[in-house]
Amino acid sequence: MVLALVAAIRSVKTNSEFLSPSAVRETLNIPESTQRYLRARGDFPPHYKVGRRILYLRADVEDWLETRRQDRGALTEAIAKNRATTTGES
Repeated sequence: MVLALVAAIRSVKTNSEFLSPSAVRETLNIPESTQRYLRARGDFPPHYKVGRRILYLRADVEDWLETRRQDRGALTEAIAKNRATTTGES
């Protein structure tokens, strides 16, 4: 899933290494209001502000997206291990 989203980001037709908030919205389905909220919290890729425009480096968005990847198999294994420890099972 993450790889498909990264591919979608790369396919955005621009002549630049930058993405606008609307390009991020269109490719990742993250509303611009959510982007503003996440930027304010420091939970979104770094950005440039040029006048009123916000611009993200394409590579920063790809890196940020990759950090959001979750390995459910590892999570399930950790939960099972925790249960075994707390119940005394081996």
